[in-house]
Amino acid sequence: MDSTVATAAAQGMRGPGGTGVPGARPGGSSLLMGGVTTWVLIGILAAMLIVLAITFWQAYKRTGRQPALGLLMLIPVVNLGVAFHFAFGEWPILKEMKRLKMVEAMVAEEAQSAGVPEAPTSE
Repeated sequence: MDSTVATAAAQGMRGPGGTGVPGARPGGSSLLMGGVTTWVLIGILAAMLIVLAITFWQAYKRTGRQPALGLLMLIPVVNLGVAFHFAFGEWPILKEMKRLKMVEAMVAEEAQSAGVPEAPTSE
């Protein structure tokens, strides 16, 4: 038996990918379908990245931090450090609350030293 005949018999008279379609890729899909699938997946990935970017931007903006830091969440490995900073760092609103409590304490201390009676509290 000739080697080409033996090869064709071993392949069962199919195309190069074993699909029966001449010119098909080994994965079983035609070249055109593989290209469309790739572009659809790239489009879905791009849409997901845009949604994540907007989400992180808004989250950082609402917590009083620089919103551009949220974009760092899209970079692999860097996002771990940014997430730890976001979770465990001091939030700007908490800083403001501490400052206001200190001012309130100073005002109360000055009022007490001046002999002004303390206002009743609802607690």
